[in-house]
Amino acid sequence: MALVPADAAPFRTIAVGRLGHEQSVPSAEEPLAALGALEGRPVSKVACGPYHAAVVVPGNPAAVLTWGRGALGPLGHGDEADVAEPRPVDALLRGGVAVRSVACGPYQTAVVSAAGEVFAWGWCFEDGPAGGIQEGYTATPVPVRGLADVRVRAVACGTYCAAALTVDGGLYTWGKGTRGQLGHGNARDVVRPARVAALRHVFVWDAAFGKAFLLTLTSDGSVYANGGSDAGALGLGAAVREEHTPRQLRALRGRVAQAIACGDAHCAALLERGEVWCWGSAQHGRLGDADATGRPPQDAAEPQRVEAMAGRSCVAVACGAYSTAVLLDTGHLWRWGGRGLAMNPPSRLRLGGSACAVAAAGGHALAVLGEALPDAAELALARQVGFVLPASRAALSDGVLSELGPLSRLVEQPPPPDADPAAVLQQLNALRGALAQAEARKEAVTNELADLQGELQRAMLEQEILRETRGGDEPPPEPPITKGVAVVDPMTYDAMLPEEQAELQIFGFKMSFATTTKK
Repeated sequence: MALVPADAAPFRTIAVGRLGHEQSVPSAEEPLAALGALEGRPVSKVACGPYHAAVVVPGNPAAVLTWGRGALGPLGHGDEADVAEPRPVDALLRGGVAVRSVACGPYQTAVVSAAGEVFAWGWCFEDGPAGGIQEGYTATPVPVRGLADVRVRAVACGTYCAAALTVDGGLYTWGKGTRGQLGHGNARDVVRPARVAALRHVFVWDAAFGKAFLLTLTSDGSVYANGGSDAGALGLGAAVREEHTPRQLRALRGRVAQAIACGDAHCAALLERGEVWCWGSAQHGRLGDADATGRPPQDAAEPQRVEAMAGRSCVAVACGAYSTAVLLDTGHLWRWGGRGLAMNPPSRLRLGGSACAVAAAGGHALAVLGEALPDAAELALARQVGFVLPASRAALSDGVLSELGPLSRLVEQPPPPDADPAAVLQQLNALRGALAQAEARKEAVTNELADLQGELQRAMLEQEILRETRGGDEPPPEPPITKGVAVVDPMTYDAMLPEEQAELQIFGFKMSFATTTKK
């Protein structure tokens, strides 16, 4: 079996929507196009804000690239100019900061370094006169004060607020807390990162901000929410309008969540077995329950399963302001909702390749095509704290695994935490080539079957036309078989049941009889 070269780079980053394209397009369209500046470049992390986006690319050191709207400095390039193509944040490169992860909010961006430090830029709180606080912004990365004594592994950005997750399971939040979205039991602003006391008893694995609320996921698969519950966005029931302390979602108790995402006023969670559940505002069909009848969907104050995705295994989820996107273990990307008048039901986006990551915000999304780059530290931590990561592939048959040979070990066993990323990537590229050839063979067989079906339909049509030309003569009916014993032709005899068949040999000749009790 021929494989792709080991140094092949099948990576592409696809933009869904207008962000990242120099040319303008009508607002009703949602183009799918590869970003030329990222063509062939591996991407380890991807993040979207409503007006800008960011990716982390491996290197020495790993770098973050940003593009989009530059007002208030969320791109980190030292000014407020808009940027149409992904551009490295040079200040981090000059400082030798190796970026591990990135997050985008409407007006700010934050990254975590390999050393566990947090750098942020864009909107921020500043010390004001007479010991007060005031709002400001910075167009270049600055360290976030208040996290010097902890090691951070991930960040999340919201609307004028942010959160940091530490390697020991702590959750720290800061920024505007006017609706309790910071989770500190009040609706006050917080200038410096402060740990959320209500979640000290659990290991917080992930966090995501909506427009005025916070969703958190713990290592045991539980989901908590706090903040404003407009349209039921918290998922805590219709009676809850605002919650200042994280509360566990009752509707998901007893289930294991593996990933979470937030839009402006709705949320999504991936549960065990790859199910996707949504809740909150149903406007624009963002909960995935739009149908062909045109009936307006209803807001959901508690999580509900997206039935249209039942039977498919989802491994990643992202929410835009008015839409939801999920990535399947097959590498296919599905999306529903949208900003237009039509309430779009779940449908597959044709990306031209297999996706390994997705992010969304506002009215756009990003999908990374290629093989996922393993984060050895995250895999090791997940095993340590007992967090169940989403499945990353579809199950393969024994026949396919046998054909893959030694490459099947990549499918059946995860890479060890200390594996060389370059070696893993080389093997994954080889596996990708093998699977691509199998997919090509499958497509060729499918096309051949379609051609044969077309020929059969044409032949049947020609026979029908010929019959009508001859005056509509129908083939003579088969002679009726009455009760008793009858001599029949071979075709009729072969069609009889075994108990109705009889054979008799006379002078070396074999005769076939049919016995029937038909009246």
